[in-house]
Amino acid sequence: MDAADERSASEGRSPLIHVFDGPLECGAMTSQPSDRPTLTSLTITSLPYVTLLGCAGIVANIALSFEEPHREMLLIATLLLAAAPVGLILHLALTDELEPSDKRKWLRGLMSRRAPELFGAYFSSTSRRRATSWLRRRAHGPDPGQR
Repeated sequence: MDAADERSASEGRSPLIHVFDGPLECGAMTSQPSDRPTLTSLTITSLPYVTLLGCAGIVANIALSFEEPHREMLLIATLLLAAAPVGLILHLALTDELEPSDKRKWLRGLMSRRAPELFGAYFSSTSRRRATSWLRRRAHGPDPGQR
């Protein structure tokens, strides 16, 4: 028996269980959530870029369609252009990340004069958390910026 097995036996634990506890220097392994991005967060993060691609498609359609617009290209560009707003609304409706009261605050905020700022903040989970806490604080008191 090595020193780790002797320590496990003296503590009343099986040496086999000690193997699954992780290295001695690091302590026991825990099941902490991973900070790796999920498919949903990657999808939400990519939506503004898809919308920018739609903007580029519209500009290309204007520049390259001299007399008549290319209908298929115009349709694809329009669908891409709508990706971020539609994705935001779908995510807001389907997510479990936000409470129903927070969803109402987001909708109210997206209809206010702060909509561009909130729209941009929604696509990053860190910015979305910050904006949600800002919306909560704003709901509890008047906004000092409004007069």
